[in-house]
Amino acid sequence: MKNTFGNLILFEIPIYSMTKRSFLEKWENKIKKLLPLYDSLEFERINNSMHQYYRKNMLWHYNQIIGYITVNVHGNDITFSVYKSLNQRIRYDSSKKNLIEDLMCLGTHFYVKNYNDEELIAEIKSWVSEMIKEYVKKPLYIDTSLFDAMIDSIDLKKLINIRKAQNGENGL
Repeated sequence: MKNTFGNLILFEIPIYSMTKRSFLEKWENKIKKLLPLYDSLEFERINNSMHQYYRKNMLWHYNQIIGYITVNVHGNDITFSVYKSLNQRIRYDSSKKNLIEDLMCLGTHFYVKNYNDEELIAEIKSWVSEMIKEYVKKPLYIDTSLFDAMIDSIDLKKLINIRKAQNGENGL
């Protein structure tokens, strides 16, 4: 897949407004505050109804993404981009999605022609770690689990060359 600048995207690492645990705790507290308004005999039915009613809003995995860090291939460079909402306050129970913008980070790339696969993986991990330190401040949460699981188990140079060949470009 290519991004708007023609870069081949290798990884997209999601940035969340909060952890899944915090998100679910906030929803449980909201529902608990609403329950006393109803007859105690109907507690279980009302509790289930509220969970069903708010179910689509309670999907942390998709509703709380407020940005991404992307790892891309552009020519013979690995580039990094940060897409993130600029809103300082993000509500957990909003039905509106926050606009995610490209932060246009300058100097976030390195030349890969002379790297072997292990060096390339180590360098990408180092850059991702620095991007997280710079752009993902508390209470934001970044989920690197898929990135961490995949980056060590793939032949990165081979993947890059396949992706480049699919797009009619020369390999590394």
